[in-house]
Amino acid sequence: NPALSLFIAKKYYELGEYRKSYNYSLKTNNINNDIEASWIIFAKSLVKLDEKKMAVKILKKYISHSDSNRAQLLLNNILSGKFR
Repeated sequence: NPALSLFIAKKYYELGEYRKSYNYSLKTNNINNDIEASWIIFAKSLVKLDEKKMAVKILKKYISHSDSNRAQLLLNNILSGKFR
């Protein structure tokens, strides 16, 4: 259930459990790869896990097929250092 796994991913992110948040957002993306919120949590979790390059790569790929404004804003914030 992508709604449940996304809910869990968001909760773990709020709790600072970034590895678990990453894992649940990955599960969500595997179930349905069109859920923008899941890609955002996925990328944010990667940054918090010191995987900035991977987060940037994934966001660029997601943006190329979705034209997501939220993902583009997050990417810009990561690249400028506003989001760490």
